Amino acid sequence: SLDKRSVGEFLGERDEFNQAVLREYTWLFDFSGDPIEEALRLFIESFLLPGESQKIERITDIFAQRFYEQTEPGVFGHPDAVHILTFSIIMLNTDRHSPNVKKRMTIDEFVRNNRGINGGADLPKALLVRLFHSISANEIRLKDDGDLVSKAVAPARMLAKTIRQAEAAGGMSTLGDFGLHDQELFLSVWGPVVAALSVVLDSATDPVVISDALHGFTSCARIAGRFEVHEALDNLLSNLARRTLLVDAPFDRVAVLFGKSAKAQGALQTLIELALRHGDQVREGWRSVLDCVLALQCGGVLALSFSGSSG
Repeated sequence: SLDKRSVGEFLGERDEFNQAVLREYTWLFDFSGDPIEEALRLFIESFLLPGESQKIERITDIFAQRFYEQTEPGVFGHPDAVHILTFSIIMLNTDRHSPNVKKRMTIDEFVRNNRGINGGADLPKALLVRLFHSISANEIRLKDDGDLVSKAVAPARMLAKTIRQAEAAGGMSTLGDFGLHDQELFLSVWGPVVAALSVVLDSATDPVVISDALHGFTSCARIAGRFEVHEALDNLLSNLARRTLLVDAPFDRVAVLFGKSAKAQGALQTLIELALRHGDQVREGWRSVLDCVLALQCGGVLALSFSGSSG
């Protein structure tokens, strides 16, 4: 398995490739309805935050953008407010649980430290009070301190999460089945796999590498279809649609941009093939397919007729 510390160091680097991986990884998460501390806990479950403050800032900045995007309007006025509060949560977590801290922060100090961070306005005091008590009662593990108890708890939490995901997806395998834990394993790894494939496809210029990456999308979709993981299929189609250059291109530029990119054409071909093969299991992913078709038609690349004439 990957070393969590190395993963955190990699995600915190400022290089364009590292930041692309970080963004793709973060956008796999659905934080809808999650309190910010639980979203942060889930987010950093698979890696350890690096020690350098600049790297932590890069990671928490992308986390804040994703969390803000999925938060109901009204509490946070800007992603910066989420970013600052995330940093404040990390500092509070250290303050409340580090044995090296002699004088610990009070609840009034925590509230005072976060005044005016919401675009000059204050966050609801009830939110800050709840955060203080939540972090005080339940530490967010930010580092591997060699504690045997924490090493035992982490795999247990991962197993419990895997079981919940499998149950939500339609049930666990029964004893004696061939491939006993295949579905549970796929539920745990499909997100990072799609993120890695997307970044490789973005950076690849070699036709062989591009072909291999697209084949990876096809293989992942085949497994997702086998286990009826609709979310994975939708995510695969959404990622492929963005690589066609059709989704965000001006209609008057579609023909030129799409026509000059063999990678975009391969992404579209793979997108259509997956939609046709797994269409009965695709949900939100159909929106991505239709966006591409609409862009092709409006750009004059694809001629569709909806008239009732025959022949």
